[in-house]
Amino acid sequence: MYHNEITTFHRAPDEAGQLRCRACGAICRVSRGVTGPTCFAEALAGHKRAHDRFTCPRAAEPWHAAALRLYLERQRNPSRVISALLLMELRLLRLRHLHPCVKRSGSVRTNEE
Repeated sequence: MYHNEITTFHRAPDEAGQLRCRACGAICRVSRGVTGPTCFAEALAGHKRAHDRFTCPRAAEPWHAAALRLYLERQRNPSRVISALLLMELRLLRLRHLHPCVKRSGSVRTNEE
């Protein structure tokens, strides 16, 4: 699932070199020189313009939806304490799914294993 300015980004041609997904931190794939709408309003109006499209390569993975929900809830939440807990949970989720030395249980592998 893609969300504008979180997991997918539209920029003027050659404006940005590299962008990261705000939900999982992955480096986004880039399609340069795309012609088309860059937002819902442009799509409805039938407007098209040249742009570079950046998309998260992990957006379709099931765990990424959980990361996206945590990110969005953190943005909406006014409490600094709850926001800190949500950030910690988001970091643990990223670590569990992105770091090769972490088992699914969340424990770190050692050389003895």
